[in-house]
Amino acid sequence: MMPVEDYDAAEARVAVNDDWETDSAGVGYLTRDTFCEAIFELADVWTLTTDASEYAAFLSDLHIKVTKGGKFLPDSMLVTGSGKPQGFEEAMVKAEEEVRSEVTVSTQ
Repeated sequence: MMPVEDYDAAEARVAVNDDWETDSAGVGYLTRDTFCEAIFELADVWTLTTDASEYAAFLSDLHIKVTKGGKFLPDSMLVTGSGKPQGFEEAMVKAEEEVRSEVTVSTQ
């Protein structure tokens, strides 16, 4: 996870646009299959394991957070960052430390 002080809105916009181009295959919309692939990728990125029950719990929680009464909430009502699984921050810190230690070992 990127520290807040390293966040750059312009870079984020470019990344979002790049992801959209990839996910939509350049046609400007998602088919059912490309939507499912994008949602799978989202679950894969935001969960700590590849356990199907963790994916299902994440997607269920996401659905609850973005809908009400069967309709999507407006963007203004969405809480960013609320989908992180328990232990996510700790796992990311550990992963970053492992990468740093591997880089240190490889440069010695």
